[in-house]
Amino acid sequence: VTYANTSNIPSTLARTVTWIGNDGAASSAGVTSTVNVTAANDAPVLTAGATLVYTENDAATAIDGTITVTDADSANLASATAQISGNYVNGEDVLACPAACGGLTASFTAATGTLSLSGSATLAVYQTALRTVTYANTSNNPSTLARTVTWIGNDGAASSAGVTSTVNVTA
Repeated sequence: VTYANTSNIPSTLARTVTWIGNDGAASSAGVTSTVNVTAANDAPVLTAGATLVYTENDAATAIDGTITVTDADSANLASATAQISGNYVNGEDVLACPAACGGLTASFTAATGTLSLSGSATLAVYQTALRTVTYANTSNNPSTLARTVTWIGNDGAASSAGVTSTVNVTA
């Protein structure tokens, strides 16, 4: 006999299983076993994959309007990052979130090419904010290597796997 729980947000109250045997004429007294259930946090899941074509001197442009954010057992995220993880050029590449950014706090770290968003907010708020993250290039002679932007969400207990979008830069 096995026990399984199919909920993503199970009750952690102990379950009592009562066992009774019957020989065809009489039933035994019941004996019990206890099943202790421990909830496990599911990490958020992000999807992305758009390609932005950015031409030198363009205004800051949203990178990926197709990003989705889900979490099987949490309605909120605590933070998210967007990082130019491939071919980043410090002093040239800039990520930003529009002023409002869904009420989240946004901070760009030029040394690593990472835009950090923080503040407890719904999955929908984070999804909208990530879809508005912009790329700009401040050089008059930009590198034309494709940039890879890696997106990660965190629900306060676990981080999503990184998913990527591409920025193609034309001089």
